[in-house]
Order: sequence, then structure tokens, then C-alpha cells
Amino acid sequence: MKYIIVTISILFFFGALVYQRYLMNGRFQADLQLKISQANEFCAQRQRMYYLQGSYVKLPDFNTLVKDVDGKEIPLMDVLVSSSGVLVYRFTYRMCQECISSEVDRLKKLYRKLGHGSIIILASYNGINDLKVVMKDFNTDIPAYNLPFGTIGEGIDGLDMPYLFYVRSKQVKGSFLFFPEKAQEEWSLQYYKDVINYGRTNKSQAPKNP
Repeated sequence: MKYIIVTISILFFFGALVYQRYLMNGRFQADLQLKISQANEFCAQRQRMYYLQGSYVKLPDFNTLVKDVDGKEIPLMDVLVSSSGVLVYRFTYRMCQECISSEVDRLKKLYRKLGHGSIIILASYNGINDLKVVMKDFNTDIPAYNLPFGTIGEGIDGLDMPYLFYVRSKQVKGSFLFFPEKAQEEWSLQYYKDVINYGRTNKSQAPKNP
């Protein structure tokens, strides 16, 4: 009888430990989920603030020649002319290809809505044929131009992440720098909305440096 009582006591003790561990693990998981949720919210706010604060991208001289997918040379100035500004998508062959293509899919829908002159792609590939193949795979009418490496962004390209920015006509800087996330479509959609609204309501003004 004594051994039965001891055995039951031991089992009860270990059972209590297991249950306590279970409760602690549950609280840990709940705390972890809360922290993840808070982190995601913070990242979204930080991303939003990043472009709304007007981070700038230094542009090359407007006389810099870029090439379209047919190899025709065009002054950069001629592809950045629009009364309501131009949204520029920038990437190079070194960047995450899946990240690039996911944003192109979103931009294609926007381009169909806004029309010619609203969006352009400034890419950097070793040769124009490489860019031509990429654009064919994207299956989009968004104008794309090949730009020599190192002529834009002042180190931003070194992050190896595709990015977007907005250019007012005849301005030497691009504003509203934004790094899209392939898993966060709502961030991109909000960014498009804000930039489009800005362009429509500030046609005669350039973004001010904060």
C-alpha cells in the first residue's frame, strides 16, 4: 500500500510538472504570436512612413542615354516627362527575381488603369537582349529601359532589392522611395494610391525635402 501511495504521489508530481509546462508553453506561444503581430504592425508603419517622409533617389544627368528593349537610345529626360509624374520601378539582374516579378504583376494592373507614360522600368542588365528576354517573360507593355550600372541610386542598388520611386517632370531627384515586399501586396497597393493621389493634387509642385 505504501508503494502504491508513493507511486501515485510521484505520478501526480510529474503530471503537475507536465501540466504546468503545458500552460507555460501556451502562454509562450500566445506571447510570441502577439510579438509577431506587433512586429508586423511596426514594419508596416515603418514602411509607410519611409516613403511618406520623402526619401530621395538621386537621378543621373537627364542627358544620360538609356536603351529601350529594341536597342534604341533615348535621353533619360524623354522617358521621365509627364504632367502628373512618373512611377519608376528599378531593378537589376543581381536582385531577387521572384521579388521583381511579383511587383511587376501588380504594376501591370496599375499600368492598364493609368495608361502610357505613368510607369516605366529602369533596369540594368549586361546586354539589351537580356532585358528583352526578361520583359517578354513578364508579358507587359510597361516601357522598360536599360541603364548603365552605377548611374542611379547612390548605393541603393547595393541592397539587392527592387524598389520604386516617383519622379516629377524635370526634377533631378526621385521621391517616395519604397521597397516592396512580395508577401505584402497591401503595402504596394497603398503606396500606389498615395503616390497617384499626390501626383494628381500636386501637378505644379515638387516634393519638398523634409
